[in-house]
Amino acid sequence: MQQEKLWDIYDGVHVISLSVGATGHAPRYDHDSIAIGAFSASQQGIVVSCSAGNAGPDPYTAVNIAPWIRIVGASTVDREFPIDVVLGNGWVFSGVSLYSGDPLVDYKLTLVYAGDVGSRYCDMGRDSGEELIADSHLLLATEVAPKVAAFSSRGPNYLKPEILKPVAIAPGVNILADLELDPRRVEFNIVSGTTMSCPHVSGIAAMLRKAYPD
Repeated sequence: MQQEKLWDIYDGVHVISLSVGATGHAPRYDHDSIAIGAFSASQQGIVVSCSAGNAGPDPYTAVNIAPWIRIVGASTVDREFPIDVVLGNGWVFSGVSLYSGDPLVDYKLTLVYAGDVGSRYCDMGRDSGEELIADSHLLLATEVAPKVAAFSSRGPNYLKPEILKPVAIAPGVNILADLELDPRRVEFNIVSGTTMSCPHVSGIAAMLRKAYPD
């Protein structure tokens, strides 16, 4: 990673966007290849933005916490893919889904709790009830639930608590992105994570650099 950073410096870039990071607690700066490479880039005036990680909502989970890195957490967005679940008693629950398969039948279906049928999104004690993720369901399904995204890694800074990290949040929930995990799906999909939020800040940095080159 350090060598790749140096090549970017030689190429004359102004902004480096890295949606990667360590697993677990952030390593010491001098043991972190991303921090070392980013330091070389920052010495040349290059803005380096990185993902904070998706290990939230527990504290001290943010990675890429070196002072010279702009690390980015994930926030929800003001765009939704709404689907209503209408129960037989007339109750309506609003949710989100990207299901585009066969339409509903014209008779009532049994309502099931996804936790009883193996869904990892409905485990007991799960902390990610703060946002609705619009997955591309292969079966007829929708997610319902009660604004930093729950999965977004949190500070404080694991190594230096007096240095505030993350420095920003950006849209990271239900983002249209290129993802090829399943040949049955289209080329683009809706993805969530700080991997999505980091490029938003990188793009803003590039626009500012273009507008104010000095």
